[in-house]
This record gives sequence, C-alpha cells and structure tokens, in this order.
Amino acid sequence: PLVQGEIGLPFRLDGFIRATSWDGLTIAGGGLKWGITKPTEILYSFQPMLIIMAQNGVHRDFSITQYSASLALSFKTPYVVPYIGGGVDYSKLTIESADDSSLIGKREFVTTPKAVVGLNFKLPAYLDLSIAANYAYYGVGAEMSLGVRF
Repeated sequence: PLVQGEIGLPFRLDGFIRATSWDGLTIAGGGLKWGITKPTEILYSFQPMLIIMAQNGVHRDFSITQYSASLALSFKTPYVVPYIGGGVDYSKLTIESADDSSLIGKREFVTTPKAVVGLNFKLPAYLDLSIAANYAYYGVGAEMSLGVRF
C-alpha cells in the first residue's frame, strides 16, 4: 500500500510526500506540482501542470534513487477530469548484496521516457478515484488510487 499526502502552497504549487513498504522494499520520496496557468473552475477548460519528484528505495540487496520530471494536461468536466502526460525518469541502482562479490557496489544508471493517460473522478463525500494506464520502455502498466479531499 502506498500512502501519499499533498498540501497546497502559494504560487500554484502543491507539495507531496509518499511512502510504501512491501516485500522487503521500502520507498519514500516527494516532489512539487506546479500549475502552469492559473487554475479555473470553468468547465471544459485545460490545465497544464509540471511535476518534479525524487524518491529513494532500499532493499536488503540493492538501493535505488529516482528523479522524475513530467508535464501533464487535464481537462475539466463536471464529474470526471481526463488527463494525459509524459515525462522522463532518471534512475540509479546500486547493488548492496549479491552472491557474486564483484557486483557489490556496482551502479547502473538509466533514463526512461514515460507516458500516462487517465481519468480522475470527483466522487461524493470528498473522495477522488483515479485510474490510469502508463507506458515506458518495459511496457504498459496500470495504476489506481482512492483519495480524500479536505
């Protein structure tokens, strides 16, 4: 399970932090979202956003650091907000433990382009449901989230 918290900041900025732990892997990070244009409640309007983030993952056998930059464009409708985006991830993997001692301390770097298309549903009682499909060099993926607005 991933836990994420966000807070609105001045100058059309939102800050967020996130963390998860599963099967011996712990990941934590955060970033900023910047609304490029002034937000509006006008229906059928576009909202471009720039997102930057960094996160670090630790496992018994490896550690990974990832930096990400993305551009997203959403479209405001009454009950659902479709969005599309693209960006790039820069990742560094370090081997901490391996049967082959020559691998310990070895580092690998990779830059990965990515794309996403999704829908954010504004539900009653301050709930948000988001579903999306994403694509990177390793193939197609899916993501889903349920959030509370307050």
